[in-house]
Amino acid sequence: MSIPGFTITAPYPGLRPFEREEADLFFGRETQINEMLTRLEDQPTFTFLAVLGASGSGKSSLVRAGLIPALDQGFLLGAPARWKFVIARPGDAPLRNLAEAWVDTWQPEAPFSADNPRHKVDVDFTLAQLRGGPLGLVRAYRGNSASKDHAVLVLIDQFEELFRFRRESSRSSAASKEASTSDDPAKSTEQERQRNESASFVELLLATSQQTDVPMYVVVTMRSDFLGACDDANLAAGAETHAVSRERSNRQRCANDRLGDRRLREGRRRERCSQPTCRRNLQCFG
Repeated sequence: MSIPGFTITAPYPGLRPFEREEADLFFGRETQINEMLTRLEDQPTFTFLAVLGASGSGKSSLVRAGLIPALDQGFLLGAPARWKFVIARPGDAPLRNLAEAWVDTWQPEAPFSADNPRHKVDVDFTLAQLRGGPLGLVRAYRGNSASKDHAVLVLIDQFEELFRFRRESSRSSAASKEASTSDDPAKSTEQERQRNESASFVELLLATSQQTDVPMYVVVTMRSDFLGACDDANLAAGAETHAVSRERSNRQRCANDRLGDRRLREGRRRERCSQPTCRRNLQCFG
């Protein structure tokens, strides 16, 4: 339906997560958003937060359309009023993906393209900074004149991709040994590079969240069934003392908002949300 002078948009984005500009459509998570803000305020020397939950439970939406707009509106006490949000996924090149996200955040008017060689130069320079040590993000922040008076949130979405990256590297290494192909120096070098990059990526995030020189915060979203893999990456050890878990059903979350409550009264939604399989186990630790 079309109405002159009005733009009608669907209230749900489908399978993709809600984005920052769709915060007005995102409801029912106020309690969890407030808890994440409180966690970040209460631990100024460890500004790390992980959002864990089952696949499809809305982890990315909670951060993108919940936490990020709250930070942008100044709801985090003790933080600068202005923010930049660096959003990346590990993929098969964690450090490069983070470097590209960093450059795109500070230079949104010059996105990557084959006709923009400057972008590649900036990404390569940032990547070199990130590979230079655990405080690579801090160096990138200090070397950027535009970062003055800004706080930075680094969001690593779908963090479990890092563990798949590590596992694939380990499988490749084991397969090479079994097939007696470990004498291939190029293949062995690539496997070692992948293992080192994965470890460096984790060290980078932890060091960034533990330093207090610049206002930088680290948030990761991850499927809860990958929590055990954090031990291999030395990630869980740093966050375990700050852990808190929360369990919410769809009914409980929707009741936090009048619009959600009205929708919950609909027969099909009420019936579906009453099923145990529809319960979400969303955990936050930081």
